Amino acid sequence: MITPIWQGFYVYIFQCEGNKRYCGWTSQVVNRFVAHLTGKGAKFTTGFPPIKLLHLEETASFVVAKTKERGLKHMMRKRQPIEYSVVKEYQGVFEMIQAELLWHDGPYIKKKFNAIEKGGQDA
Repeated sequence: MITPIWQGFYVYIFQCEGNKRYCGWTSQVVNRFVAHLTGKGAKFTTGFPPIKLLHLEETASFVVAKTKERGLKHMMRKRQPIEYSVVKEYQGVFEMIQAELLWHDGPYIKKKFNAIEKGGQDA
């Protein structure tokens, strides 16, 4: 079962087109992934759409998430090695959203995945 979205803050790194990486933070993993994949997330991911989720880490608070994001961005700029890992409960969610977006678009996707993320049944 996926951890409900209101219980934590997450830092993530995407592999994007053009061999680029994007780092961000969120408290609503599914909503943020859908936003990035539909071109409504960040200006950077509009120009370089995410291809793969490299890293997703849960943190204790907003402050810790922002600090961790800043540290990861610094490591990415300095080309330092980063040990990637994905929170077990979210393994495969990014790929599921990508696959669904091939067939559907709009609010249907957010409703469907929010229901799954909150522990409910598929919408």
